[in-house]
Amino acid sequence: MTKVALSEKVGLSARRLAAFENEGELPPDATVQALADALDFPFRFFYRSTPPNPSQDGVSFRSFSRLTAGRRDAALAAAALAVEVAAWIDEQFQLPSVEIPDLRDVEPTTAAAVLRAEWALGDEPAPNMIHLLEAHGVRVYSLTDDCAELDAFSLWFDGVPFVFLTRHKSPERGRWDAAHELGHLVLHLGAPPQGREQENEADAFAAEFLLPEGGVQATAPRYPSLPDIRREKLAWRVSALAYVRRLHQLGIIRERQYRSLVIEASQAGYRRVEGDIDREVSQLVPKVFAMLHQDGVSLPHLAAELQVTANELRGLLFSTLAVIEGEGNAVGGVTNRHLRIV
Repeated sequence: MTKVALSEKVGLSARRLAAFENEGELPPDATVQALADALDFPFRFFYRSTPPNPSQDGVSFRSFSRLTAGRRDAALAAAALAVEVAAWIDEQFQLPSVEIPDLRDVEPTTAAAVLRAEWALGDEPAPNMIHLLEAHGVRVYSLTDDCAELDAFSLWFDGVPFVFLTRHKSPERGRWDAAHELGHLVLHLGAPPQGREQENEADAFAAEFLLPEGGVQATAPRYPSLPDIRREKLAWRVSALAYVRRLHQLGIIRERQYRSLVIEASQAGYRRVEGDIDREVSQLVPKVFAMLHQDGVSLPHLAAELQVTANELRGLLFSTLAVIEGEGNAVGGVTNRHLRIV
């Protein structure tokens, strides 16, 4: 929401709002309540301590040069809230330790092969990507609707890796985005965004991670038809066009076959939507809140502690908590427990 739109909603001038935001002028309680109502945030949110401040210099935004300041700031605000949620969960549970190697000096496809070997994936299709990331210490959150057009982004904060994924793309594209952001985490640790070159490197990493050369070579048909493509894409859990592109990259099909298969796949609707596999969501988040629920701690309790709305939190948590949120408050005695991710 722009300052002009907000000023109209609360009946103040944009200049007055700027004074509150930038010049340290304190608004009266009635104005704060009007802002809270307009922005759908609790009144106490505006009086809490300074939140974490992820820097845009360490965030892997796609098409960074074309990203508006408003969308960038919305994403950073969502990331700040996610960092707070993760810190709160870390106080309650012993989560998997971070096992994301620093491969900044390694060529992208080699880095993907190295990580596959470290994680004992061989040349087999990668399992659920969100579960895999969580099992190796990555905190994975969904993008709120305000940030949905960003597709995905990732960052490191105080030594902890975070990945944010939209819920508005096909499950196949979601897996690719998760692998792409994993590529940023291992290839570009601490590096400022550098545009298309980094994006190409993350895509090369994702291609080898999800479609390893050895595995694809072993199973790819010599003269693939569209039914062959669909069978293989289901096995590898990627989009049809990503699989066809990988066949071309590896020299399994020639340019003429590649163009023909792209046209066929597009005509069959694969460019618009697929959804042939189940959408991948967090395994950690439902486990955390199911265990907390046993102690009387609910999603509304956490929202109240962070002074945000339950809907705001749900937007970050893959909207998976409606059935277990409850109305209870914390009942003390919550201990730090080991949470196993399998």
